[in-house]
Amino acid sequence: MLASFEGGAQSQSFLSFDSPLRRQGIVEISGTEGTIVLPDPNMFTGRTAIVRKFSHTGADPGVSAFDDQESIAVPEEGVVVGRGLGALDMARAIRSGRPHRATGELGYHVLDTMVSAQESAARGEFVTVESTVDLIEAVPVDFDPFAKTL
Repeated sequence: MLASFEGGAQSQSFLSFDSPLRRQGIVEISGTEGTIVLPDPNMFTGRTAIVRKFSHTGADPGVSAFDDQESIAVPEEGVVVGRGLGALDMARAIRSGRPHRATGELGYHVLDTMVSAQESAARGEFVTVESTVDLIEAVPVDFDPFAKTL
């Protein structure tokens, strides 16, 4: 999938669950400077690394290509809690009167993007995502889901 973003960036995505590599739960985002390797997004924890040096050494079938390359570990920040953080943030935001992150506009934009990608693949041509959404701040690193707020 080819995508052009509102800010000018472009991406090419290849999505597949069919791989002979012995690994699961990894999202890789490659760019001109290297690759960011992220853990399973369903777990909210795990190894995150930046791989800058590409190595094409003799491939050992028992070792994944990722393990054979030099990487820079990215330490985890914040509390690891798993699913439900968005709902908790929404509840706290509503109670305190601040805007929450999990807006209907964001949900619609995600859906519009997925439907547009599917439509583009089916038609074999570019499809413009009509919806937009304002930049959403990340949950602060010091956000404590276990803090008593009442």
